[in-house]
Amino acid sequence: MIFAEKHHLKYLDRAITAHFSFLATFFWLNVMSFDIWWSIGAFRGQVSSSSNQGRRKFLRYSLYAWGGPLVLGTAAAIADFSPTIINLAWKPRFGLNHCWFAGGRWAIFVYFYGPVAGLLIANSVFFALTAKNLLQHRKETSDLQISNPNNERRFSIYLKLFVVMGVTWLAEVLSWKIGPSSAWYIFDIINALQGSFIFFIFACKKRVFHQLKDRVLTICRGGVEGRRMPSASSSFSVRTGRTVSSYVRKQSLELETIDAKIQSDRSGIPTIDRPEECASVMK
Repeated sequence: MIFAEKHHLKYLDRAITAHFSFLATFFWLNVMSFDIWWSIGAFRGQVSSSSNQGRRKFLRYSLYAWGGPLVLGTAAAIADFSPTIINLAWKPRFGLNHCWFAGGRWAIFVYFYGPVAGLLIANSVFFALTAKNLLQHRKETSDLQISNPNNERRFSIYLKLFVVMGVTWLAEVLSWKIGPSSAWYIFDIINALQGSFIFFIFACKKRVFHQLKDRVLTICRGGVEGRRMPSASSSFSVRTGRTVSSYVRKQSLELETIDAKIQSDRSGIPTIDRPEECASVMK
């Protein structure tokens, strides 16, 4: 009993954090599904884009997306530590054997699989309605040659996220309900690779690839040119030094010319304006 209690405390914080994080992920996906349906659904165009309304909407979304997991996590923690709940089927028993639920099937369904399944069904409805409205809008504006590629692009990105994050978890819920336990490992591996799938959705595009390629080439060319060519400050110093040297030589020639005139006035020798003329006279 003492060993089980220590083991429970060892993984307790990790299990609660994992539970809250997974729920927050699906609540935010639900927010995106609702937002794309609300923004594209009616195509009113009167939705204000002011910063104040945008902040208020984000606050409402945050209250829902963070508050929902917080409420479920708090309820699960109360049920787990409450001495009045004797039936272990309703206790999550966080971190008893690992960093997850160790209680009965009803506990994990009530506090995790049930809410996740409900959110995924709601997301499916939102995406179906959004797709219907997009097709209807395209038919209505086909003669006018009017389209909104931004809305279609947003819908495409959110739909891909829903497929990656939603379908695999829906399949895991079904495998938990009717399938064998060995099927859990397959969906756990797929869910563990969701980060890679999301990276491919956003990064593996021709436009992004070309931008990365141009950026890398620019950095490489900049490094080679930096080694071959002098810096801007050194070039400026060289040009400045040359200008100053030319100015000094010019002033020296003018001083020599003035001095030669003074000497010629005193001695009666004809004035020589340039050293070149002096050389020609001597010849």
